[in-house]
Amino acid sequence: QEQEQEQEVKDRQDNNNNLDEYGLPLGNSWFSHVHIMKTAGSSFAKDIARRYYGACGNKGVSCMEELEDTEKMSGVYEKDTCSTKENSIWSTKNAEKRGYHNCAIVSEEIHMSDWSKWILNSILHKNAMKVALIPCRDPVSHFFSMNNYRNANVTKMFEDGKSCEEVLNNETIFYILQSERFQIDMDNPTAPWDKLVLFKFDAIESVLKLLDKHLPLRNFPLESKKIMRSNKDRNPKNEQLNKCSERDLALEMKKLWSYYEFCEKNLPEGRDIAVVEVSKDGKVLM
Repeated sequence: QEQEQEQEVKDRQDNNNNLDEYGLPLGNSWFSHVHIMKTAGSSFAKDIARRYYGACGNKGVSCMEELEDTEKMSGVYEKDTCSTKENSIWSTKNAEKRGYHNCAIVSEEIHMSDWSKWILNSILHKNAMKVALIPCRDPVSHFFSMNNYRNANVTKMFEDGKSCEEVLNNETIFYILQSERFQIDMDNPTAPWDKLVLFKFDAIESVLKLLDKHLPLRNFPLESKKIMRSNKDRNPKNEQLNKCSERDLALEMKKLWSYYEFCEKNLPEGRDIAVVEVSKDGKVLM
């Protein structure tokens, strides 16, 4: 029995020495989906939960889309909701109590520092390659989408000839970015991940192909029939910048949040995915 256990450990280590095309260890990569606001994060979280076992997070659960026979199990379903309320089994607080030992991937909308505090300190995953999935969206379309989400008319914001800087200096704009979810400081010694997978926010199929090599696929996949949307259709009439050009808007957005420039520098145009390595002292290797 001892020999069998030793062989099992050796086989696992051999598997861990194999890398995928992006240099991520097969069998020893632990994934975090950093849910940036308005980057199709809810749809992505739902898709991974319905495709793989071990998907965790406040939205990364299969109940993001009801099963067709839930009405037959209403008593169970009422307890098994995706509510973020305290009593939901899927709430972040309850997940922290349970721990993340059954999780192959975690999707959360949390402060960047909370990844280290609550999730990535798991003893079980101590020796795993910790990989963050970071969706990238260009600052102009991101600006329009966020304002559409809060029913703000961009045309009215700029109608009196205000500059890009004047509008973006409004603290409300900075608040809706929720930039605390991903802050990159090149000299930050507390970067919680070993590698970052940057991807175009709408290139979900490309990311799933990457994850298929790492995560346990469901024996009986749950078909996705719905698109998770929290925005209404955008109206070009509500997105007129007046004297502010899209170029200047992008520049001002980059001043507000380093995320945009980080994505621009590290995810080459024309590519869906790029992997960025984080050194031992937490610095990002450009």
